[in-house]
Amino acid sequence: MKKGKGDRHPFRDRKFLASVLHDMSAVVGADDGGMLTSLAEDWQLDLLVRSWAIDQIASKNVQSAIPALAKLASTREPILQASALQALGDLNAVNYVQDIAEALADDDPSVRQSAAEALGKMKAAESVRALTDQYVKEEHFMVRSAIITSLTRVQTPEAQRGLRSLQKHTADRDLLRLFPKTEYNPEVAEDPENEPPEEDPEDKSADSKPDSAD
Repeated sequence: MKKGKGDRHPFRDRKFLASVLHDMSAVVGADDGGMLTSLAEDWQLDLLVRSWAIDQIASKNVQSAIPALAKLASTREPILQASALQALGDLNAVNYVQDIAEALADDDPSVRQSAAEALGKMKAAESVRALTDQYVKEEHFMVRSAIITSLTRVQTPEAQRGLRSLQKHTADRDLLRLFPKTEYNPEVAEDPENEPPEEDPEDKSADSKPDSAD
């Protein structure tokens, strides 16, 4: 006999499942880190449950889950990879900066974006070269934007030099000009290599024209 909608198991309804997970977020605490880690690692569970567990690990600051998250960040499931990378950034997993930087070369743009954002959250100075190298060959605007934001968060002279060097990419020139101004670092101003580019004389041509006689 064919089952109707009323006979469907409630946990097969993703909206219902999302509602249950939302309610659980209010009662789960840092002491439940072991349970959350187990949920995140269980390959038989729905991706929604596993992603929720990863988000909870980050929000509850479960430091003991960092090694498990690092493994999940190298899986071939983009949803889990992106969630795990974001969580590593939130948990400031400084021992895994190299692993996160390697994810910048992943085939999935959402994974690359999450890797860039994670490095920015950690203000990982050692990731500047990887970020700038990826920016040059990156085709997706959202990933490039995440890289630029991360470079501004690092706030080291090397990161600012990287931003200046990327200004030759005309597609994002206007975006790149904004960040050094909003994320100003006094140490960078003292570096002669980071002097702002000279303004184009043609931009002021209209202002330099004499007023016409009445």
